[in-house]
Parts: sequence; C-alpha cells; structure tokens
Amino acid sequence: MKQILPFIALSAIAVLSVFSCQKEPANMGVVTGEATHISCRNARLSGKSSTPPTTSTNISFGVLYSTSSDVLLGAATQLEAKDFDADFNYTIDTGVLEPETTYYYRSYIIQNDEVEYGETKSFKTLAVISMIQTLDASDVYSNEATLNAMLDLTDCNYSSIEYGFEITPEGGQVKTLTAKNLADKAFSYRDETLSCNIGYSYTAYVKLDGILYKAETKTFTTPAPPMPSVSVDLGLSVSWASCNLGASKPTEYGGYYQWAGTKDVPDTGIYLDWSNCPYHTGSDLKTGWTKYNTESSYGTVDNKTVLEAMDDAASVVLGGKWRMPTIDEWNELLNTGNCSWTWTTIDGVKGYKVQSKKSGYTDNWIFLPAAGCRYGGSLSDGGSRGNYWSSSLYTDIPRYACSMTFGSGFFSGDGSNRGYGLSVRPVSE
Repeated sequence: MKQILPFIALSAIAVLSVFSCQKEPANMGVVTGEATHISCRNARLSGKSSTPPTTSTNISFGVLYSTSSDVLLGAATQLEAKDFDADFNYTIDTGVLEPETTYYYRSYIIQNDEVEYGETKSFKTLAVISMIQTLDASDVYSNEATLNAMLDLTDCNYSSIEYGFEITPEGGQVKTLTAKNLADKAFSYRDETLSCNIGYSYTAYVKLDGILYKAETKTFTTPAPPMPSVSVDLGLSVSWASCNLGASKPTEYGGYYQWAGTKDVPDTGIYLDWSNCPYHTGSDLKTGWTKYNTESSYGTVDNKTVLEAMDDAASVVLGGKWRMPTIDEWNELLNTGNCSWTWTTIDGVKGYKVQSKKSGYTDNWIFLPAAGCRYGGSLSDGGSRGNYWSSSLYTDIPRYACSMTFGSGFFSGDGSNRGYGLSVRPVSE
C-alpha cells in the first residue's frame, strides 16, 4: 500500500496539471436591447457586446431580425454594428419593414467562427394610418374642392419623398395630384378641375424612396352649380343667364360639356372625341350615331334636330325654365343690329361684352368669357377663344352640332364635333 499511494498521488497531480494548462472557453457575452423608434416602416434595434473587439481580429457583432421566431444567421437579416460606445453598446436602424408586422430580433456576436446569440425579443410595426391619413375634403364647390391629409413622418427614415392624392370621379379614371405643401404634419391640394354634381373618391398617398403607402379612401360629391345670379333681358326673344353653366360669376369659365351630355367634363385625363360621345356606338366618327341623326349613312335616323330636355345640360343641371339656346337664338344675339360685341378684359379675364341695342334695354349686357374648349386630352385656347354650344344639330353633317365661336376680332355661328367639350350659356323664356 505504501508503494501504491505515491503512484496515485502522482497520477492525480498529472491530471490536474493537464487541465490547468487548457484555455477556458471564451465568454463572449451578448445582450439583446430594446426596439425603439418604431414606425410603420422601420425601427431602431439595440444590443451590447461584453467582449472588446480589440481582443480579436476575427470578430463581428450586431443584430439579426426576421418575421420568423427562429432568428439565426443565414436565415435572418443581419445588421452588423459599426458604431458603438466605450462599453460596446450599439443601436442600428433596420431596413425598410412591412407595416403591421411582427418582427423577432436578437443580438449576436461572432468570434473565431463561434457564434453566440442574445435573447430573442419582438416588436410590431405600426399601421400605415399612423403615418398617413386621408382627411375630409373641405371648401367643396361645384367645380373645385380642397383635399386634405395627415402625414406624420416621425421615426420614418427615407431619402426621397413624394406625396399627394389619387382622385377618381364616379365612372371615370383615376388622376394623381402631387402636393408640395407639407407643414405641421399635414398637406392639401386644391383641385379646380372637378365636375359639378359628381361623386368623387380620393386617397392620400406618400412615396418614400419609391415605396408607395396609401391611406384609406374617402368620398365627397360636388354640388350642382349655382343658379345663374341674374337673368339678363336684352330685349330679345329669350333672356340670357349672366354666367356660364357651372360658373358662379360672369368671369368664371364654368364647365365643359359634350353635346347631348349633361355632365361637366373638365378633366384632361379623360380623352374626349367621337369614341366616347353620347349616343355614339360606331367604330369611327361617321357611323354608329343612335340619336339626333338625319343621315342614314351616319346611323339610326330619328330626324331629331334639337336636344330634348333630358339631353340638355342646362335643363338637367338647373331645371325649371333654363335650357341651352338654339342656333337661331345665338344668331339673334350675334346680330350686330341687336347687340354690340366688344372684345375686352374684365377682372383679368378676356372675352366679349355683349350689350343690347334694343330701346329700353341698352343698359343691359352680358359677358362671354373666352373659356376655350376641351378636346382630346387637353384644354385649348383658354383666354383667346370662346366656344359655346347651341341645342341645335348641324343637320348637313350630323356628327356635328351647331355652336358659336369667337376670338379677338371675330364672332360667328359654327359647327363643332359633338364629342368636344364646349361652354354652355343658359337661356330662359
């Protein structure tokens, strides 16, 4: 026994000596911090590494995040910390995230190909409504309205921005209105090209770095235009309204109407021609006319040559005694023996002042603004020409209707494509 004990003691010492020479595994240490500055599209994640990066040239640390709770290298978005304080605390902004989505994240550290993870935590991004909201329209009139929105970009990271509204008339095409007046977390757009008595839906939007975010949709309806403020008696067969249909004063252009159409069509996003003209179904402008036609080659012959009340914009919009003038009534007004025509400018608006020469009525006059006309995808000649419908068909060429046109130095009866958008000046008996 005395010979064995020394051997056992020496063996124990040898074993202890072997273990005391091995290195302790690295205690890298990693702490997952809190998620802050959470918005609908990004967040700021934090963490801490207790191992100074100077202890190894093969070390990196940061945060991983994913929509899966299994947050692992290679299967999650990796954000490496480049900036940190003396205690190796760091914060990192995420990339672009999806709204109303739960994300899982945790810190990590890699040293000499060994990985250590921190605790897995989670956060949820906010709804888009926290950033952008469509607000009620304000100052809604016959042909214009102000669209309003809230835009709160707190904690939203971006390099480029565009914001505005998408607006769609009932039965029409969507139009994008880009705003440029963001202030105090709000913006607006005054649209002055609306049609009277039409329902509209509109949606506020913002593009951040090209990514589109839309708010909820709201609606409003423009009212019918005001009744003409004055019925002016020029001593002729009919009295003339003091302003155009859709206008509230003599110098306003008012609306634009296709012949036999009763809806204002000011939106240049809607292409106007024979293809979308009322009572036309043909493949070209010379065929397919189904109403107000006197020639068989043009379509169905009904020999109607004056608009019925249901197709007369003034009658439909204003009701009562109001209607569109016939070409004979325009010719009566155009007769310089009845009225003087003076090209002038009133309140900055060019047009003709038409004043009665009839005994007892010489103080009475109306102003016809040079409102131009709508055709194709544009509004043309505003400020230089006036184009006004009559209720009379151009019977020789029934794809046309009789109209009145003028510019500086001339005024006369004319014929215009029924698909064009012209002004309407109502008359009453």
